[in-house]
Amino acid sequence: MGIQSDMSKGAFDPLVRPRPDGLQLSYQFPHRVYDSKVYPIQSPNGSTVIIYGHDVGIRILWRGGKNFKKQKTQQDGAEAKAPVNGVDHNDSIMIIDSDDDEPAPTPPQPEIVLPEFEDDEEEIDPSRPFENIIQYLDVKLDTKVLGIAVPSILPGAARFLSSISPILSNMIVVTAVCSDSSVRIVAVPLIPPPLGTVYAEFWKPQIISLGEGSVQGLPATAALTFTRQTSTDEDGNRRSQSRGRAMQDSPPSLGNWEVLVAIHTSDLSGKLSIYRIPFDGEMAQGKLYSLSTEPQFPIRQQFLKSPASSISFSPCQYPSERHSQLLLSFTNGSVKVYSCLSTPQASNLDRKRSGTNAETSDPTGRWLVTLYTDFDQVPGEVPRRKGIVDAKWALGGKGVFALLSNGEWGVWDIESSQGDNAHQGRSTSSLSSFAIAGRVGPSERTVRSQGHADSESKPTQFAPLTPSTRRIREEALFRGVPNSATQYATRGCICIIPSNQTWDQPADESVLIWHGTRNAYIPSLAGLRRNYGKQGLFGNNQAGPKPTLIEHINLLGEVQKGIQFLSLPTPANQFNLTPIPTILITAERRLIILAENLLDSAEAKQKAQQQGNAPVVKEDDQTMLQRGELDITGMGRVLAGMAASSEASFGRGMQTSSLFS
Repeated sequence: MGIQSDMSKGAFDPLVRPRPDGLQLSYQFPHRVYDSKVYPIQSPNGSTVIIYGHDVGIRILWRGGKNFKKQKTQQDGAEAKAPVNGVDHNDSIMIIDSDDDEPAPTPPQPEIVLPEFEDDEEEIDPSRPFENIIQYLDVKLDTKVLGIAVPSILPGAARFLSSISPILSNMIVVTAVCSDSSVRIVAVPLIPPPLGTVYAEFWKPQIISLGEGSVQGLPATAALTFTRQTSTDEDGNRRSQSRGRAMQDSPPSLGNWEVLVAIHTSDLSGKLSIYRIPFDGEMAQGKLYSLSTEPQFPIRQQFLKSPASSISFSPCQYPSERHSQLLLSFTNGSVKVYSCLSTPQASNLDRKRSGTNAETSDPTGRWLVTLYTDFDQVPGEVPRRKGIVDAKWALGGKGVFALLSNGEWGVWDIESSQGDNAHQGRSTSSLSSFAIAGRVGPSERTVRSQGHADSESKPTQFAPLTPSTRRIREEALFRGVPNSATQYATRGCICIIPSNQTWDQPADESVLIWHGTRNAYIPSLAGLRRNYGKQGLFGNNQAGPKPTLIEHINLLGEVQKGIQFLSLPTPANQFNLTPIPTILITAERRLIILAENLLDSAEAKQKAQQQGNAPVVKEDDQTMLQRGELDITGMGRVLAGMAASSEASFGRGMQTSSLFS
């Protein structure tokens, strides 16, 4: 285990290639890249944090944001050490004559001086019209890191500090699935280390291993979120973890925050293990928290009927009961929701007899709902359900976005489609119809609408952005050759983030899809659903957001391994365009970033300002409220938005509030 941080050699100079809508930045590394994730919270200087696993550990990159101020410590130190009146006081000798053998007092720890950043971001360099990587940190684990998992929180949730763990405002906490059959939790400060190694001890990572042998079968997947320890949970954990180790109460100053980790392995037919790792206390300096170093044992274990392909925690945060709900997707065409910290269901008669509400934790957890895909009707073959490549939470944790192996994708709107079953709290296993549906790859069979009407005569959902080439290339690119087989792929993933974070607008999400050799971008899931409900997804309505293929990606002969959002999508129609957001693509030995050309963006904004069509960009009210800079008018907007959102959520909750409770 070790730490390295050095930017003095001018590292991270990318290979820049122009694209029709921006630039492609290719960062090549001497080691193999196995997985990469974007941390959902930015650093204090506004940098985006990228974490990827390689042959000997993980590397953390800080991209963009305010740069470091020029250090003057060397000059100040030289002046302090200068001799006064020709006498160097550092060479003086003090003799103390004392008969007392008292132990010398421990010297005070040196005060940690955090790095300072420039007040404004750097001006655009014409030779480098993109955001640079200002710092990096290497965490050596002496083993291959095959998978990275970041906390399951939406990026916009960081603006509401009271709704997330206070630990996340100062620390990076991730899990690493290693090739030595272990899963490790790595925690480092969120602020980037200064140039050089002056304060390397402060950025020394905390590494907690869940034990070699915790992963018996590879490949393995992991997910994590944050929860809090309650008195009833402590009693339940004492009963479930009575293996000879003493349970220690967390300090009350921490609010009993814990890391909730889920690990899935391919042992036998699949095993799911749940861990809770508490925080021991706060360090003396730097506002960092230390993880417990006691041996950890799983508090839940479930053996599955078949291995899961991916797992993810709900984006809802504590104290919501949904924060501990785990989504598991299976390649056989099913998706399940498992509540890790659920309370056992009891009838009203049992509660009256006991005289208490019995809010103890269920030692086995609870399976809430199972979703199934449609059957793939292939002539001459036995009908079987369409396989699932990946599935993620959508609609703010109230729905599931699924990517199928044949290129189709869809959204299960669980709460709005359950009806009486949801109201009565019964889990349902027959939900198979998508509220929204589409297709990424070409196919002979086109996607059908909710009424199962044949839409073969209608144009497909993905169309080029250029109007002159829309109809010419549509048949060849998106419909495919007649009588051709469906293009299946088992490699792919989904990335979902919210596209707006304001109180006065309804919640919306943007989606990135990678399926086989194709990548697609959905700018607005809510807008797509409105269009889908009106006339089907394949109508000729030109208004509203539409899914688009992301083209002109040069992988330089390597195989794609993932796709992630690097920044929140730019609002549509800002300059009568639909720009593609900043995207991170993982390859075998490189990271590829699709970013905008900052010079072109600056020129476009300047022209819009001259024409008087520039949009008014206002700082988020929540950010100003946290700094105490929000005026009375802004407070009125916040209160009005809170009232509107609470009424809407109350109306939805009255209909289907008990499915996940």
